[in-house]
Amino acid sequence: MKKVKEVVQIVSGDSKRCPHCGFLQESNMNIGEVINHYFTHGYKLLHVGQETTWVQDNPWQKTVAVLATELSLKKVKTPPQSFIKIDVKGVDK
Repeated sequence: MKKVKEVVQIVSGDSKRCPHCGFLQESNMNIGEVINHYFTHGYKLLHVGQETTWVQDNPWQKTVAVLATELSLKKVKTPPQSFIKIDVKGVDK
């Protein structure tokens, strides 16, 4: 790649939105599905590897993918992740 315009990092188990269309990467999605989504925007895969983080003294393995494009893509305003408000009236506490 000669002139990289955009770079994205995808991490398995993370939730985030595509900056170009708002597609939501959910934490339980197969990372291959997310990589394929970025291919539709003209991204190319640069690297796939593993990352280890530690949670309460236990290793947690994640897959990391780095993609880039030479295209100048329009970014969309993505909505914040929404939460469902549950009415708990009448529920024993």
